[in-house]
Amino acid sequence: DFEEWRAQVGEWRQRFPIARFVLAAGFATPLLKPLSVRSFIIHIYGKETGGKTAAGKLALSVWGDPDAMLGTWFATRVGLERKASLFANLPILIDELRAEGRNRADFFETVPFLLAGQTSKLRGERGGGLETPKHWCTIFISTGEEALTSFSALGGFRARVLEIYGAPFGDVEEAARVHRFVSQHYGLAGSKFIEKLCQAPTSWLREELHDIFAWLKREDPSLVQSVGAHTLWNISVVALADYLASMWIWGIPEREAKEQAIALALHIARLCAEEGEPKEYWLRCAEDFASEVFRHPDKFPPLREAGLTTTVEVLGAYEIWGVWKEKENLLWIFPTALRDILKRLNYDYKRVLREWEAQGVISKEEGHYTVRRRIGGKVQRVIEIQWDIVAQHLKLQGDSFSAVPGEPREEYPF
Repeated sequence: DFEEWRAQVGEWRQRFPIARFVLAAGFATPLLKPLSVRSFIIHIYGKETGGKTAAGKLALSVWGDPDAMLGTWFATRVGLERKASLFANLPILIDELRAEGRNRADFFETVPFLLAGQTSKLRGERGGGLETPKHWCTIFISTGEEALTSFSALGGFRARVLEIYGAPFGDVEEAARVHRFVSQHYGLAGSKFIEKLCQAPTSWLREELHDIFAWLKREDPSLVQSVGAHTLWNISVVALADYLASMWIWGIPEREAKEQAIALALHIARLCAEEGEPKEYWLRCAEDFASEVFRHPDKFPPLREAGLTTTVEVLGAYEIWGVWKEKENLLWIFPTALRDILKRLNYDYKRVLREWEAQGVISKEEGHYTVRRRIGGKVQRVIEIQWDIVAQHLKLQGDSFSAVPGEPREEYPF
């Protein structure tokens, strides 16, 4: 029933701004091609449950059965390509990005570029020749526990992904209501929106889009710097769709509809600005590793107390993971222990070593990342971590760490 859908969804869009923005993204997809806007990704993330998937399904309900249209990040590149080409100009929901995805870091580092590129990868056919390229122009709505940009430090990645941290519906109960509702009411608003869109001159749509973008820059000039002009433009596109849906689906007067859309866009842009630039891979790893060190100070005794016999004995019994050389503020960690810690934290061991060396966190000796150091009367191979450098970078990121794991934390003078 369209009237029931309009009434209930109208109530939700007035109460929950993130959900309203995602819903507007569902309406925005057929606007992209006539307005010459490239595909992009809206990623809603956060550890808490509060309706991230429900918001995505609400956007899909504009066009069809959200349960049938739903996809996940646990797919192949080819699978996502084919889904994108099938949906073409309709929204695509890619659900459930989890921390475990770091095991497929190369996948998450490249697929967003592929999706935003709007064209399938060039492939040959078995019988010779090339496959016909597949195309799409849409908005990908993604959800997960982790920020999508945390999987890549590649240039241009952030311009293709608009990230919002938060719970769209606030609590589990409200989200459950959304899931139940959209499983019964869907596919009713899209055709009405298209009917109106076909009557709207493209020149007018372009003027309104530029006007919204200009209005956002006037209202808060800092947004261009904090979120980037490209992201602000994409937010403006979604705001335009919200403006049109307010008039064409909910019957809100033009001026009020536009004011609501701009207020929504400002709210979302400021949420994006609060997130700031994503941390680089090596720094995220250093932060997580430091937290692990501080949670297990007994695994890193001072060198004078280590009393080691052999690395094999120590690691076999999991007595310690390394030692602390206090005078020089160095952390010596056994390679096997570091490999296990990074695996548990879902980081790539070889990549971390390369990037830590580039940042001066560790150094090579005779071409090896491991260095020979005397521990407990024996020469052992360890990875030597310059803790002053780690502490300085983490302090600059707003964290407070002591010079020695396990001791009271001291403030660094920088």
